[in-house]
Amino acid sequence: MAAYAPFKYNPSEMPPENVEKTFVGREHLLERLLAAIKEQRGRETIQHYLLLGPRGIGKTTMLLMIQKRLAEDPELSGSWLCVRYREEEFYVHTLRDLLALAADSLHAESNISEAGELCEAAGAREDDEESLAVLLSGLRRISKAHNKRILLLVDNFDEVFPKRIGPESGQQAFRKLLSADSFIMVIGTSVQLFEDIAGYDEAFFNFFSPVYLENLSDEEVEELLKARADLYGHGEFLQVYRENKEKFRAIAFLTGGNPRLVLMLYDILSERRFLPVVEALRETVDRLTPLLKDVLGNMPAQQSKILDGLMRLGGVASPSEVAKVARLPLNAVTTQLGRLKEARFVSATGEGRGRPSTYHVCDRMFRTWYQMRYLRPARRRIEMFVEFVRAWFSVEERRKSLGQFHADFDMRLQAGEVVAAREIAFGMEYLAASFQDESERSKHLEEAADAYLRAGEFHEAAIVLAEVNANGTQPQPEYEAAGYYALAWKLREDRDFAKAVEACREVLKRDRNNPKTRMLLGHCLSCLKDHESALNELTSAIEIEDAPKELVSRALVIRGLVKLGRDDFEGAVADYTTATQIEDTSNEVVAKALLYRGIAKNELGDPKGAIEDWTAAIELEHAPKEEIAHALFIRGGTKSELDDVEGAIADYTAAIGLEDGDKTWGPRALANRGQIHQIFGRTSEAIGDFARCAQITPEANVLHRSFSSMLPLLVQTGRTSEIADWVNRLGELEPEGTQVERQLEGRIDIVTAVARECSLEVASDVLDMLLKSGSPGLRQRVEFLKPALDFARSGEESVLAKLPQEEREFARRIAAKVVPGPEKEGRV
Repeated sequence: MAAYAPFKYNPSEMPPENVEKTFVGREHLLERLLAAIKEQRGRETIQHYLLLGPRGIGKTTMLLMIQKRLAEDPELSGSWLCVRYREEEFYVHTLRDLLALAADSLHAESNISEAGELCEAAGAREDDEESLAVLLSGLRRISKAHNKRILLLVDNFDEVFPKRIGPESGQQAFRKLLSADSFIMVIGTSVQLFEDIAGYDEAFFNFFSPVYLENLSDEEVEELLKARADLYGHGEFLQVYRENKEKFRAIAFLTGGNPRLVLMLYDILSERRFLPVVEALRETVDRLTPLLKDVLGNMPAQQSKILDGLMRLGGVASPSEVAKVARLPLNAVTTQLGRLKEARFVSATGEGRGRPSTYHVCDRMFRTWYQMRYLRPARRRIEMFVEFVRAWFSVEERRKSLGQFHADFDMRLQAGEVVAAREIAFGMEYLAASFQDESERSKHLEEAADAYLRAGEFHEAAIVLAEVNANGTQPQPEYEAAGYYALAWKLREDRDFAKAVEACREVLKRDRNNPKTRMLLGHCLSCLKDHESALNELTSAIEIEDAPKELVSRALVIRGLVKLGRDDFEGAVADYTTATQIEDTSNEVVAKALLYRGIAKNELGDPKGAIEDWTAAIELEHAPKEEIAHALFIRGGTKSELDDVEGAIADYTAAIGLEDGDKTWGPRALANRGQIHQIFGRTSEAIGDFARCAQITPEANVLHRSFSSMLPLLVQTGRTSEIADWVNRLGELEPEGTQVERQLEGRIDIVTAVARECSLEVASDVLDMLLKSGSPGLRQRVEFLKPALDFARSGEESVLAKLPQEEREFARRIAAKVVPGPEKEGRV
């Protein structure tokens, strides 16, 4: 992906010819200013100008075009020496600094040697006032010697003037320079007409003629977009333009005709990349912060409250809507909106037509700044871009783009291009946020959060999840805490317990006494075998004042499990008993408590008490099917140990036959019931249970166990023709994502069981079948079983010679297992 290129939105960094190629909608104003410059040549009193408008409106571009046309026009270049300052002249702190930079520019840019000598002479004076006097007289001499006046083009003039002009003496010198001296003309730019120039009683009142740069019209926006496409050779974009001309009005509307924002939306449309554009806009907006904070700080309280209400309504609203949000009387809102309109903060439509006016925040850049700084979730996402995506692309186009983003993300991540993958995740978030259907929007945002997480953007993942799971009106810490909690839960579901712990700790930084987070943290710590820390967190959750009763009972169940893991069976029984006694505890939690209390009692040597608890869980009204199936399964096992075979079969059968079945305990019950049938010689029933279990179990180890029991029974009952079919299906029956090591262990268990229960020959036949299925890597891992079986048959060490030492030792252990007694005969 191309590098982030801020120059695309900064005209000062663009080649002059490119600036002119995309200069649209301002020609008449440029000609007006050039005509004004020509008029000043012979005048004794100079008229200075101040270009006004928001960031990105084209002020810098206008200065660049003035400089370019002045250089190209013999009449103008013969009358003026042009000095253009950079956008941010942090060096300028006094009038002396401003003029020193002018002299330096005349030397470096215009090759005026005496300007260089002037810089040296001024620099040699330690006293600033003396240095200023040297510069003033020197610049006058240069102007007179060349018979040219000096034109100063000063960007961000409000940042230079007057606060950096210096003390009163500096301001007096500047007033004299602008009024009495006629050898210098100033054209400056500013976001707004600041008080030092606009105020009637201010020293510089009427020194500068304000010139407002208005937003581009719809037609000018289209012209700018076509010019940009021509400049970069985007013929494809021009084709899209011809086919979707009406859609371009969405760009004009969303940007308010601000040229810089127009070009940013063009880049999103032409390149489908969000991050570089967002970074560029964020940089632009960040520069506004000191100015706009100062403006808002000096604004009357009612006006700032009304402006905030208008912004919370999307920047466009009626007075009654603003009054409701701002919680102010309608007449006060109407009055203050009128004053904001006079100050050019807002504009109105619908006035004088017999209907209420609708007020708009004029400056789209201000709207974006306010959203990013004060409104959530726009603090991190620029909603204008989301609105643009929604307006430009159909729902189907956005879905298709998201699919491509997902494929590109996976490809970049697999290639180790993490930075590029993160940028794609950023784009996925913007596309996801554009969906208006809440369920689809949430789904895509969760996928974007997953992408952020995979790309290592932990915080970004949490904030995206906050948008799905939190209330947007919450304070920022609570909002972020909700996002981190959702992230912790997701990581817990993915069994990434270490990362889940990290997310929980982020929640607690923002919401220390959050009982559900401490409960989740305790659970995740227990899964990481950090039982001591888990107990501490769970105890904290239980003891938090006003913690919900249901949460306390759940935390007690989890703490009981931790105690079970530490063989603290009495402590576990106590926690489970307390959980069942808490008022209004749900039947789901009671069922879990009874189930695990039964396990703890069984470990304490009280199988009767255990069976009573499991029976209570099974019979509990509205108990979850999973808990009922688990209780039936474990009660069946205990009955089997107590020689209640029929009772065990009855429990296993009940677990298997639960309505809608059970994904875990039903298959396990089939395997256990099959073993009981096998023990009692009911071979056909045993094969049936093992076969059914193999086809429905989601657990690889249960599947392999069923195969290890079923294949020998098929041989023993003469149904050898079925074995090849089962072996060929083994790979497809294994759950998706089964690790190669687990697959290898399963095949070793199967071959070992067949060898032990049938014969080495039959085991060799089954091994040959296994070596014809599965991935090449897996087959290669399984091949060592051939010499292992040969060694079991012959006992000759030579057959193991080609195996690596580790596999040789493993082969010996397998051989010892498969020949416990006289070898049986037979082949498949």
